[in-house]
Amino acid sequence: MTSPVPREYRFGKSTFRKIIEYRLIPMMDLIFWGEDNGIKIPLSLISSLLHEDSDNDRDEGMLKATDYPLAMAFLTDASYLKSLEDYMMENNYLKDSPVEKHVEDDRNKKK
Repeated sequence: MTSPVPREYRFGKSTFRKIIEYRLIPMMDLIFWGEDNGIKIPLSLISSLLHEDSDNDRDEGMLKATDYPLAMAFLTDASYLKSLEDYMMENNYLKDSPVEKHVEDDRNKKK
């Protein structure tokens, strides 16, 4: 029997927090839409669309340095999704809990 392949990416509560705070799912949707329509959406426009009225304002530089590469990794690197799947299996007891509730606990403990 072979041992499981080690993951190159570790998924946890902080990753869930980034997905929420960086608005990665809407960003991935915009990336897909742009690809489908042959359009490269500028990061400045993505920043305005996703974070204009946000308490967590993220400018173009932040998107370029962290948000966009993480979104692209989820879209193109299978190990990211596999890490999410592993995390969900390990924490199956949380399946009926909203993600925001799950990550909220850590935020409150650190304050």
